Amino acid sequence: MLDKKGMFHERTEEVLTILVVPIIFMSLIFVVFVVVPGTYAKIDAEGIDHFTIRNSLLHNKNCLAYENGAVYPGIVDINKFNPEKLQKCLGVKGDSYGIILNLKYNDINKVIFLNERMTDRANFCLSKGSFKCSSESVYVLVNENGENNPGMLDIRIIGFEK
Repeated sequence: MLDKKGMFHERTEEVLTILVVPIIFMSLIFVVFVVVPGTYAKIDAEGIDHFTIRNSLLHNKNCLAYENGAVYPGIVDINKFNPEKLQKCLGVKGDSYGIILNLKYNDINKVIFLNERMTDRANFCLSKGSFKCSSESVYVLVNENGENNPGMLDIRIIGFEK
């Protein structure tokens, strides 16, 4: 038999249980349906392939970056600005990507087409469709015979929409 004091504690525990259990249940529902879905991050990887190609061109010592013991990203070695070297560096062929590079410095304009199978399709970039194209002009220094000259490198990349 319970005395009055014991009955009071038992009823208090029952009331607390009746209040606490729904609060815990509601908290779990809130976490499962509101907090957890909000933690899923959507990673926007659109354009990452073109970004990677541009960075490889400008920062890789096997591409355009000037090297003199150390690699100098953003400084274009004019001796590396030829189609064979860049084709070997990027390895674009077939229906992968086409790249048009236009280097302007000291009143000189040099243009290189990499993977002409794709660069010939550059006009299709104007219409919405299966092609994804990007174009960017980058301020660079052009190293020619040990002298750095200011220049502009226009990089146009043509690829298929993924």
